[in-house]
Amino acid sequence: MFRCYGISKEGGVVMYIGEFRNFDQAYYALISTVRSSGFVCNPRYNGVCTEMRPASFVIQNPLQALYTGTERRLNYGFAAVESAMYIADVGSDKNYKSIEDTRILCRMNSNMLRFVNQKTKVMDGAYGPRLHDGLARCYKLLKDDMWSRQAVASIWNNVEKRAGETVDVPCTLSLNFFCTQYDDAIAPVLHLSVTMRSNDLNWGTPYDVAAFCHIQIMMAEALGFNVGKYYHTVGSLHFYDETPPVVVPYESFDHAHGLLDVLEYKPFVSTWDEVVAAHRGFLDECFRAYYDSSFTTIVLTDKIGDHECVKRLKKMMKWSWKRYDQSKQ
Repeated sequence: MFRCYGISKEGGVVMYIGEFRNFDQAYYALISTVRSSGFVCNPRYNGVCTEMRPASFVIQNPLQALYTGTERRLNYGFAAVESAMYIADVGSDKNYKSIEDTRILCRMNSNMLRFVNQKTKVMDGAYGPRLHDGLARCYKLLKDDMWSRQAVASIWNNVEKRAGETVDVPCTLSLNFFCTQYDDAIAPVLHLSVTMRSNDLNWGTPYDVAAFCHIQIMMAEALGFNVGKYYHTVGSLHFYDETPPVVVPYESFDHAHGLLDVLEYKPFVSTWDEVVAAHRGFLDECFRAYYDSSFTTIVLTDKIGDHECVKRLKKMMKWSWKRYDQSKQ
């Protein structure tokens, strides 16, 4: 059920609130609400868009955060690589080959080339380096005190370059983890609240929600907690009129065959450091495959001893390859 409060065609301060079982259900509701109740604006040089400010929605089951509708050709391989990069601290010089990893991401999604600094060949606003210490701190805080209110990983650093000075200003401000526990006999429940300044419904929201929910799942498993709800709040939720998103109502669309299996994984016991190492290993495989493949999508093979989180990411990669292979026929 999607509930709207204070709708204003004139662009006044508006709050939109909705709670959904999964992102499939949420996506159509968000797009249709922006389309019917948003206002038109023309920020800087980006082009005319339709938006609502602010917007907030909740996903009840973050395990189903990937959009699975067949009419929206989501790039699941890119979603897998991006999710891994956020956790693995990719993009910084201290832990990774930042230029090579940027190339992998751009190979998975050529649109990302627009955000690469042509002097340094990396992305100024890369989330991985900004999240690395914060996520580790959140893990330690919640491990020591599940009721902590300080489990916040910040991305925005208040010294961001302005548009025109860089092509990559972070859209996300922070990730805030918090716990609830309704029964002492049941493990705590880990929720995640993400705050963004801006979110493009067509090119951003489906990937952002998938990546952040992946982080939430990994953090919950590392802590031994159950996965709770995902909360998403954004200052401007919008789509550009030149590239409006196309989706059908949740009640009438078909799930992509076999994709629901991608969302499944076996619970695991691990520390946060082991989760980070597993994601780095996954990206190492992507790096090696990058030079072995002449195709747009990188194909990986299953290996004995693969971490459960890596198995989930590899299934996303395989699905992406399957769709690419079918498109050539």
